[in-house]
Amino acid sequence: MAVNPVSLPDYLRPWHNAGLACLLAEDPVLPSLANPSPVRVETPAARPPRAIPAPRENQAAVINGNAPDGTERKNASLPENAVPQLPPPESWPENWQALFRRTKAAPLVWTYPELGLDLCGGSEESAERSGALKALIAALQLRKGSSAFWPFALPEGGAAADNPAVFQSGLARLDCRAIILFGPDSLARAGFNSLKAMPYQQSVVAGRLVIVLPSFASMLSDAGKKDTALAYLRSALSRLRLN
Repeated sequence: MAVNPVSLPDYLRPWHNAGLACLLAEDPVLPSLANPSPVRVETPAARPPRAIPAPRENQAAVINGNAPDGTERKNASLPENAVPQLPPPESWPENWQALFRRTKAAPLVWTYPELGLDLCGGSEESAERSGALKALIAALQLRKGSSAFWPFALPEGGAAADNPAVFQSGLARLDCRAIILFGPDSLARAGFNSLKAMPYQQSVVAGRLVIVLPSFASMLSDAGKKDTALAYLRSALSRLRLN
């Protein structure tokens, strides 16, 4: 009796694989082999064609702030921390223009609330802050010309007046790669309205690294904070290769 291997039970397959092709039986003990049932092959049901997703909006149009149909999309491509349209230098107040003319472009910008007062030759506290900042830069061993000092407030009428739009416009023209800002409370005053950061944190805003340190006043009164800030800056600035 020839055996169809397709219908062969599993317990007989080892014998078939060993070369046994026929069985001789005195009684019809294997009727299922003598009259094998036809093998049923089920054809899987045809799947419906996969729907093609609708094409995405033109990314270039989104980047340009316009929808694909050409209509203007307000702030469509601006990330949360993006800087809005900035005023050109010729529209700045004269005192800001005069200060900017004395400021050289550099990859690293330092700023803090009292910087405008210090740059305008303020008081004894100004000399103390300037000395501490120079010591910090010297300890970092930054190469000459790698640092610029650009304030977000200038003295007006005996008080510091914030001008975040001019500050951000100046940053764009100083071609800096990183900003070191003393005091997290200064973020909104400097125009980083959406940025929430604590001391010793950093974020990238408009392609620039923003490094937040404790306030200058707290660092001047605490030598431990000076050492911590120095160690943090060495690590944070290492990728910029400013040495």
